[in-house]
Amino acid sequence: MFVGSLFGPRGTIIGLGLGLVAVGFSYWFSDRLAIAAAGATEVSATQAPQLHATVAELAQRAGIPMPRVYVSPSAQPNAFATGRSPRHAAVCVTRGLLDVLDLAEVKGVLDHELGHVKHRDILIGSVAAAAATGIQALTNPSGARATGRRGVPLVRPEGSIRPDRCRKRVEPSEVTARRPEAHCKLR
Repeated sequence: MFVGSLFGPRGTIIGLGLGLVAVGFSYWFSDRLAIAAAGATEVSATQAPQLHATVAELAQRAGIPMPRVYVSPSAQPNAFATGRSPRHAAVCVTRGLLDVLDLAEVKGVLDHELGHVKHRDILIGSVAAAAATGIQALTNPSGARATGRRGVPLVRPEGSIRPDRCRKRVEPSEVTARRPEAHCKLR
């Protein structure tokens, strides 16, 4: 919460508000954001008849509306479903997936992706992100970083404890190279 570190407790409230707005925005526009990030284009039933027929069959069997169908130019075999609800859903497959898998395998992948639509996984992920944003604001209301004496961070960005913060000299060894906290107590 960068804003909280600049303005203290009031900044944390502002940061929480901005975080929740970002989560709401990503939920509301999740389909457009994901499709744009993949560089995908919507394909019609005339452009990809087998793909459309497969998605239509699976959507009908799942009891959801037909989602929009997109193809991404990526060579990596992948697929994803996105959208805030079954009515606003989109399913995307990559060119690599269509090149590598046969129709039965593509059908299995799409069935899995439509399961995400049916069970509203985007909503669940958005609620989890909002909860995480709120928890972060509640656990660190001042927005300050964890520091030791003289404002020096106790933990390095990569997560290891700083050796100069140990009570005794730590000799380099195989154990301390992997886990310096095993032989070190913080001051």
